Amino acid sequence: MIHTKIWTKLFIVIAVMAITISVQSQPNWSFDPALYEYTMTLTGVAVIQCKESKDERDMIGAFIGGELRGVQRFDGVVNDRNYAYMVIYDSIISGNQVHFKLYDASEDKIIDLPQHFIFTENSNIGNDANPFVFEPVPDSLIIEISQLSVYKYSKVGDTLLQFRTSNVLKDSLESEYQFVNDSLGVDNHYFKIHGQQLVLDEPIDQVSQTNLKLHIVSKTSTSCSKDINFVLNINEAVSTKDSDSKLALHTFVYPNPAFDNIYLSSLSDTRNVQLFDPIKNRFTAVSIESGNRIAINHLKNQIYYLVMHSESGCEWIRFAVVRTD
Repeated sequence: MIHTKIWTKLFIVIAVMAITISVQSQPNWSFDPALYEYTMTLTGVAVIQCKESKDERDMIGAFIGGELRGVQRFDGVVNDRNYAYMVIYDSIISGNQVHFKLYDASEDKIIDLPQHFIFTENSNIGNDANPFVFEPVPDSLIIEISQLSVYKYSKVGDTLLQFRTSNVLKDSLESEYQFVNDSLGVDNHYFKIHGQQLVLDEPIDQVSQTNLKLHIVSKTSTSCSKDINFVLNINEAVSTKDSDSKLALHTFVYPNPAFDNIYLSSLSDTRNVQLFDPIKNRFTAVSIESGNRIAINHLKNQIYYLVMHSESGCEWIRFAVVRTD
């Protein structure tokens, strides 16, 4: 009987601790709007680590003088974007500065944001087409290069390597790549960039030096950017393996995990792509739209495989579909 009571009390303690942890997993942001006479509205999106949030659990809090004056989740989904439609309250008609805190649910942390503005009665900031962007200062992007050597007798038009940009969370980011023409990239004129690929634009078989300097910048769709300079070694033999390579030269899928669409980094033949389920049974036909986009909003949450067939064999690309609804 004594042991039963002890175990009962222990169970209650564990249950209370579990409830406490669950409650603490999001901020206790609450206030009484009835205490304030004036309002303004805001339409915004969250960009976390250079990727726009699609997590409806993320929250934004508006603060005036350290007091909460508005709170909203990013649960207004329009055209595959998650908006926070927020009302902000104050006791004076205008003049107070509004600051923000972002709750990142996936990391379970509250972040002070650099964005702020002045409260003004009845004003409207942002809309669906041009939302206010809530964005913490991101960590540095990561630019990966598929290989650091090129074949001396490559033909003009040959793809030499691929770029990929990701954030610290290992998410692949849609990016545009451009040359930076300066002393760090003096040999840019031999190459051009097509999408995420470096392509030979002039013959290099008569180049006297054994390496070429390049300087590129990656700009993401959320306006993050990073530049990188590197040296390409010129080889007279075709190398099947580059010991300095950070990324095998292959097609990859982004974003991953995905919500409604995925994109292929490159594609030579749309007829040779198939979609398989987690146990690698043929699942459904693949329809590839412009920009190498594949709609996946009809797929349920789980792991899938795209199979890319080419003359050199087939490549299995693993990706996940994750939705919070």
